[in-house]
Amino acid sequence: MNDQPSNKSYSSTIRNINISEKQLKGLFLNILLVEDEKLHYISLEDKIKKHLVLLDVPFKIDIASTAELASKYLDQNKYELVFFDIDLEGEPVGLTLLKKYSSLIIYPVVLTSHESEKFIKTANENGCRDYLLKPFREKNVPFLMNRFFTYLNEENDRKLILSRYLTQDQTTIKQLMQIPNLRVNLNPIYIIGPTGSGKQVVAEIIHEMLIGSKGKFVELNCSSITETLAESTFFGHKKGAFTNASSDKKGLFEMANGGTLFLDEIGKMPLSLQDYLLKVIEQKKFRPVGSETDIKTEFILITAGCEELDQLIKDGKFRPDLKERLTGTVIRLPPLSERTKDIPFLLQQFIRNHPSGRLISISEQAMEFLKVYWWPGNVRELKLLVDRWQAQGINLLSIENIKELKSKELSDQFSYINKDLFNDIYTYGLEEILEKISHATINHVFLQNNMKARTTMNKLKISSRKFYKYLEKTGGIDESEDNSE
Repeated sequence: MNDQPSNKSYSSTIRNINISEKQLKGLFLNILLVEDEKLHYISLEDKIKKHLVLLDVPFKIDIASTAELASKYLDQNKYELVFFDIDLEGEPVGLTLLKKYSSLIIYPVVLTSHESEKFIKTANENGCRDYLLKPFREKNVPFLMNRFFTYLNEENDRKLILSRYLTQDQTTIKQLMQIPNLRVNLNPIYIIGPTGSGKQVVAEIIHEMLIGSKGKFVELNCSSITETLAESTFFGHKKGAFTNASSDKKGLFEMANGGTLFLDEIGKMPLSLQDYLLKVIEQKKFRPVGSETDIKTEFILITAGCEELDQLIKDGKFRPDLKERLTGTVIRLPPLSERTKDIPFLLQQFIRNHPSGRLISISEQAMEFLKVYWWPGNVRELKLLVDRWQAQGINLLSIENIKELKSKELSDQFSYINKDLFNDIYTYGLEEILEKISHATINHVFLQNNMKARTTMNKLKISSRKFYKYLEKTGGIDESEDNSE
């Protein structure tokens, strides 16, 4: 391995890469140069060595000057990076080698003096990921190596993310693959998804990838905190600041300094506290209760919720300026009912990794039921079901087992569904029946509560937009219904 070069401009060029020290640590690169012109492979080898020495990445470079030797190396070894010269010994066999071996190589590169679109298209079709034009210029190799490390980083990130968040759903994976880009832009992140969809898992992945062991992961479910304790919880307090403040206490903002603050159910945060949170985000400082001194803090802020913040803003429950600050990046986790292909995959993972070590087979009929079930508790509910099957000692899960385990829940959830209702649904269609039920329910509760709009909306847990939409559609409330309590 060559001595480290002293060229400062070269050093600054090659260090402009999107890869962390953690990912470089433990990395070993096997590289193959398929090139028959000695001056070219000596020049390329020297430039690659300079790059990797500066990054302190160990490596091994093999050189094949013939197609036969290249095939031998590729059959016997696994390479992360291979450079294919197209013309070997006067024959255009480089593309043939590329097509045969590209799927076994993380990053295949074509060495060429051709720049025609037709050639580039053919090389891409055969598995090429990058090009290096001959003769090699001083900066060409460092820039190509930068692209290689960026790609390598993406592959490692993908593996890490999918090892923690179990999914094969492409829509979900696309959302999760926003996470690596957060290294460049550390704006606050909002994770939206139904209960049990894995929002905290995603928050922990973000913390691990961006912070790791350098800072704490501090979390709070905003629905669990009262307004009276909110200030002390977030800001901390000084001894004697209020009754029972017998000692100094650190708040979440101070504990999260240098790390990550994860606020789940952010939509439940009291309006009064939202103002404080906005100021901390903007000013990066706060003052503990009872203190006269500001404390500086900087952390990655991740918030999560089950609902769109826009609706909460319309209902007057959330500040629009805070919403803008929290949603620099939005990651949407779909419900399990929209990830039906994930259900067999998740079942297999939960059964195989269960502490009991027992394997459970699932009948075809039972699997079909699980695929169409609506999963109100999402992935969490599926995992709990596996725990219950294991506790009951089930070896072959049948449709009868599912009915037995779910019968009480299903009867509680659907006790209002009867044969007559299904007949109406089949006759008029689900949308029309839902419309009629919604109108009749709103009408009934409105009259029951002496035509008080706000009381009606609160009891039915519906927005003012939805309430007045029904009034507009029907031309007002039907006052023929009995108004007695």
